[in-house]
Amino acid sequence: MQYAKDFGDAPKKYIDKFETLRKKAIQENIRDVATECLYYQAYCFYFTNKNDSSSIYSQRAIEEAEKYNNKTIKAKAMGLLAMVYSRRGFTNRAFSLLDEAVKELAPDDHKTKAQLYAQGLQISMYANNQDKEDRYSVQSLKEAELSGDKRTLRMAYIGRSRIENYKGNGEQAKKLLRKAIATLNGAEDNYISAHINMGFGEIYHNQNNQDSAIIYQLKALKSAMAIGDKKFLADIYNALKASYKAKNDFENYKIADENAEKLNDSLRVINISEQETVLNSLEKDAKDKQLREKRKYLIVTGVSILLLLIFLFILIRYYRRLYKLKLTTREKEEIIQEKQNKINTLEDEIQKDSIDDILRYAREDQPVFLKKYKELYPDLFKKLETIAPELTSDDLKCCAMMHLNFTAKEIAYYTHASIRTVENRKYRIRKKLNVKSSVDLNEFLMNL
Repeated sequence: MQYAKDFGDAPKKYIDKFETLRKKAIQENIRDVATECLYYQAYCFYFTNKNDSSSIYSQRAIEEAEKYNNKTIKAKAMGLLAMVYSRRGFTNRAFSLLDEAVKELAPDDHKTKAQLYAQGLQISMYANNQDKEDRYSVQSLKEAELSGDKRTLRMAYIGRSRIENYKGNGEQAKKLLRKAIATLNGAEDNYISAHINMGFGEIYHNQNNQDSAIIYQLKALKSAMAIGDKKFLADIYNALKASYKAKNDFENYKIADENAEKLNDSLRVINISEQETVLNSLEKDAKDKQLREKRKYLIVTGVSILLLLIFLFILIRYYRRLYKLKLTTREKEEIIQEKQNKINTLEDEIQKDSIDDILRYAREDQPVFLKKYKELYPDLFKKLETIAPELTSDDLKCCAMMHLNFTAKEIAYYTHASIRTVENRKYRIRKKLNVKSSVDLNEFLMNL
């Protein structure tokens, strides 16, 4: 949860952090966390413009979430993959995948729906589809308000603010950005900062206040550089170009133009049809993999059923033979059991008397205590001598009292010693027995 909150500040650093966390989650068999780490790694790759890696990790998260029936993570990963598609120019495919992702969610999962609609808004902006921009921003804000989640609501305010600004409602756009800032509580990261400052920059540019626009756009640029999102950086440089041009500052306009062009060159898709072929190949590989897994599952299931039937046949034959044998020996067993019960009852009574005596010897600190305890539990002392032959008689006496589950305070009281003395002795015993500090010594001795 902490990583998910912070990774937007420096996504490059969190790729390895999520990988380490995923390995720990797999070791502890916490599958949801392991799968969600794949999703967040994909998001880190997306922010750092590694679209191939983002696509691969998103697909892995989708497959793993489907395997473990985690629809929320599956939907989130599908939404992220849709954004990767839109970056590559596959707008229709992106919108289609996003709609599928929304259908995966429960009706009351307002938070994830708001996040998906916010991604739809970004895809719409890439596609310059104003109708979808307006619809997705309204849906995102509605679901965010129902969710009550501040981070989600904050992004919905930012998204809706941009739409209001495009419509010429600058003051309403400012109000929405201020509402977004009010949800921060001092927890602003580079990603949020970049979007908020970019929003204010666009508003002031439209209001022909170029000085204020440039101040906010430069703040946005600084935050976007920390993230490393080339697409976002290119958008900010283009916004700066417009502000510098409106101000007739051609020197800075030229700098912004050169930087924007460099970034656009690195992001430009040279051959869409070639990319489409690669993408179709990747999707075919994923489907083939699922088909192979299904066939493998059917084969394993068939073999397992056959082995189970053979085992049941053998078990039934064995049970019939055993049943016949039991019929002839049942009476003998009943007689033996009755005698054994009497013996057990007598042994319990004898042991109870012995334990009562032992407890009395311990509490009265009688010298005979250790001798009697050895007679009652000879196996315990044989094991202790095998593990640590250097144990003294005082050590063995202390072990016996811990075997009775006496606390250090009780041992100190009954042996007329200080608690510190007892704790020191326990420490020495632990060292001799080579028992880790994380293991309860009393419990170790009682289980020995």
